[in-house]
Amino acid sequence: MNSRPTYAVVGGSRAHLFLETESQNTDSQNTESQNTESQNTDSQNTDSQNTDSQNTESQNTDSQNTDSQNTDSQNTDSQNTDSQNTESQNTDSQNIERLGPVPTPFGLSSPVYRARLREELFLFLPRHGDAGGEIAAPWVNYRANIYALKEHGISRIMAWSGPRALDPSFRVGQYILPIDLMDETRGRETSFYKSTGLGVLRQAPVYCPEMWEAAARALRGLGIEFVSHGVYVCTQGPRLDTAAEARVYRKSGAHLVGMTVAPEAFLAKELEMCYLPICYVSGYAEGVHERETRPGEPLDGALAEAEEAASDEAVRGFSSIAAALFHTLPQERTCSCGLAMARYRRDKSIGEDWHTWLGKP
Repeated sequence: MNSRPTYAVVGGSRAHLFLETESQNTDSQNTESQNTESQNTDSQNTDSQNTDSQNTESQNTDSQNTDSQNTDSQNTDSQNTDSQNTESQNTDSQNIERLGPVPTPFGLSSPVYRARLREELFLFLPRHGDAGGEIAAPWVNYRANIYALKEHGISRIMAWSGPRALDPSFRVGQYILPIDLMDETRGRETSFYKSTGLGVLRQAPVYCPEMWEAAARALRGLGIEFVSHGVYVCTQGPRLDTAAEARVYRKSGAHLVGMTVAPEAFLAKELEMCYLPICYVSGYAEGVHERETRPGEPLDGALAEAEEAASDEAVRGFSSIAAALFHTLPQERTCSCGLAMARYRRDKSIGEDWHTWLGKP
């Protein structure tokens, strides 16, 4: 895995399910490959036996000598094949490689993984930690995470988020491609350009349109039903929204309420990276469906057991979605995301080295 990927997946809660799914996919591919090799070997053995049975008695002695030589040769070939298989398995076992947190001017990032799935190379960064729950949304180091991905050469980010639905027609586990964002966070560091004159960037569109269209094609190609609209409102957390807040968000035109897409989307744009969140409905905002409070259960009873299973299944699907999305995207970017800071280049406020753009930590 020496190639340098340009794609990244930023994962939300239940990140361990994504990693487990990739490992299972690799094991499945290895098993299929081994089964195919076994079938080919059996076929060759059968052909060899049929040919040997047709030899005349006068050729038996020569045949036995030849068979002996062939056996030695086959044993050597078998050993070589076993060695090659072992090397292949060792390579496949590295399908997911943990690179660890990245030191940045803004502190340590969340851990970074290098991954390969269906020949697509990408980085994976679980923003909440390896297991997906070590650090809650308000305390994620968003600047360090985006900086770390940029430092690794990433230009496109697919982020997943599990917001709650404000729209009662949405189903738990359903995928959503949002089209806009409302930032209701408070106190988070939202810019790389603190104490500078940089970062006055238009947010229309908020998300990369090229990635959005590619994601829609990828989901359709996988036969996955999804909602192709939706406004995501990002709240501070870690607490969930109140019923009154949810009513205000609905009246403001929001369809989903979560805690992670802001400032992540804004920071990616500041470093001229493409960014797209693909959401799955993890539950319902307060007041959308009345649920009795049951302490000790998932979200204190706000999430039914079947809905929790649907959420888990949606997260497991992100590995296939990521591979399909990255395969669908053109190799070269044709969107304007890579030109977000062009105005500042033109007036000589910044140079070509993005490291020199940054403001105070």
